[in-house]
Amino acid sequence: MKRKIQYILLSIIACILLTGCQNVEEPMNTVPSVKTDKVMFIGMTRARLSGNVSSKSNCKFLLSTQEDLSDAVELDAMIGDDEGNTYYRYVDNLTPATTYYVALYATDGYSKVIGNIETFKTNASLGIADVTLEDWDTGEKQAFKNNIPCFLYSESNGEWIQSSFLDLLYAEDKWTISGKDNIGFDDGNKKIYAYHSTGDLNVEDCTKIYLWGNADFIYGSSEVLNNENPNAHIEMKHVMAKVSFEIKKDAAYKEVFVVNYANLRNNYNGGDYNAIKFDAFFNLLTGELSEGNIGYGHDGLFINDIELAIDSEKSNTIDFFAIPTSFDENQAVLQLIPNGSWDKVFESPLGKATWESGKHYTYPVTVTATGLVIGDVRVEEWNNQEGETIIIN
Repeated sequence: MKRKIQYILLSIIACILLTGCQNVEEPMNTVPSVKTDKVMFIGMTRARLSGNVSSKSNCKFLLSTQEDLSDAVELDAMIGDDEGNTYYRYVDNLTPATTYYVALYATDGYSKVIGNIETFKTNASLGIADVTLEDWDTGEKQAFKNNIPCFLYSESNGEWIQSSFLDLLYAEDKWTISGKDNIGFDDGNKKIYAYHSTGDLNVEDCTKIYLWGNADFIYGSSEVLNNENPNAHIEMKHVMAKVSFEIKKDAAYKEVFVVNYANLRNNYNGGDYNAIKFDAFFNLLTGELSEGNIGYGHDGLFINDIELAIDSEKSNTIDFFAIPTSFDENQAVLQLIPNGSWDKVFESPLGKATWESGKHYTYPVTVTATGLVIGDVRVEEWNNQEGETIIIN
């Protein structure tokens, strides 16, 4: 009996000692408090996540595109200080212009605690919404779907500073930008200056593009682009004047007449004119033309290696793309070389004219036994609100 009492006393003493060593108000296994910080250094595809915990823990970030984190992925967090209270991580391969939700969570091996949810949106990347071009005769804006080179400009100190030369590519009903996965707006607003030609070009820079020969050339620019408005709408315009000759034979002229060569040139027999300009320099930023390297001493604009059979029933058309110009009567001449023979050149001088950018000028031409007869020019005026044809006598 005495031994049993001793065991009971020893047990009571042991309990007293154990209770005195533990703070009953604070459990041995504490649950950490967790706070998710605001996301920093947000770019198009990258951001810095961070947060802190009240005690050193095993921490990870939950990243999701859903507010309830239903599709969240877990990302390992790195310790940011010696005490193990701050955690961070850089995350890459994000989608531009996308809203994300992030939360830091921690566990001490017994409990899992998720902190507050923070949201952020990645910056937008530059894109091309559409490119349009006005029809020569109707003025209607139509979708333009050819690949086009362009200059990309960034705004710095109130001036447009050239930053890069790119190609805009159209395929499978969408535009892409060659050579660049993502172009952002971290360095400020941007603007696109684009151009396209049916002929060869010599491009020194966007302020000095060399145009020459019989080729169409169009250009355009976007609105100012930024994170709020990242997708460009580019409206292309014509630099050249389109000059067409609708050719028919006089009913009394019975000989075969097949045009193999057409030349729109200066009338050298009348003087040293520069009515038909062969070349010019074009400023993409201002839309202005300046004098080229070649003056009046050139062969003008020409079309060769064709077989255009001319009859008296209906007209056949030859088109030239001319650098805008003004000239007086008899300073310019149209020449047609028929049937592969230079023995007889059919030609006629043109009347006084002014050819402006983006306008279509059409001349009726009649082939007679004695030469060409050119009638009054017809002008398709883009800005003619009534949509009527204008005749200039």
